[in-house]
Amino acid sequence: MYGSPMKSRISKRVTPRRPPARRPGAQARGRTPLTRARIVRKALQLIESEGLGQFSMRKLGGALKVNPMSLYHHFASHDALVDAMLDEVAQGITLPPIELHWKARLRLLAVEYRGIARRHPHLWPLLVLHRWNTAPALEVLEAITRCLRDGGLEVRGALKVFRSLGYFLNGVGLEENVPLRSAVVPVPQDEQARRFPITLSFWPAMLEPGSRDAAFDWGLDVLLDAMDRLPRVPARR
Repeated sequence: MYGSPMKSRISKRVTPRRPPARRPGAQARGRTPLTRARIVRKALQLIESEGLGQFSMRKLGGALKVNPMSLYHHFASHDALVDAMLDEVAQGITLPPIELHWKARLRLLAVEYRGIARRHPHLWPLLVLHRWNTAPALEVLEAITRCLRDGGLEVRGALKVFRSLGYFLNGVGLEENVPLRSAVVPVPQDEQARRFPITLSFWPAMLEPGSRDAAFDWGLDVLLDAMDRLPRVPARR
């Protein structure tokens, strides 16, 4: 429409164009994209390596080599990230096949729950105190309550088992995996031996390999066997 401009024999200096400014949180070329899944995995790794008390969004951003504010493009708040971490942990629980006997399913679920504490000992106190009301967490609770229903337990009896199992498993997780704090001034060993000989005599057995597994299996058997004494209603499918 306007006609072609005449070619000039004189070369013109071309000013290089500046690349467009990156938006906050944008990824550099060749860098692994920042995703929700990557953030959650790194957060779990950071908590297990440094402890829950040392965790912060700033440290997480540093571990991912991104601006900490870019994390908020994926999670609205620190609490939202915590929910996502707990969901990730809950999804790591293998739900047993429905075809198994309800007691066998309940035992497998208890073992899986104990496994969470062993894989995530530093996250465990937070998991115990957090309400399990997201979809992945509720799927686990549904599997547990289905066992109790399939066992024909009356609802109040089922609730006793549900709570007792929670008390037992949460206590096991804390005792086995959360570091114990010592008193500032503990009783000296020689005084312990003199004043508390019975308590002290338990220590060698407590330190034996496999003693925790044996105690866990025994305690779980006690709970499952006690269920046979609870009132029943016809099981429904």
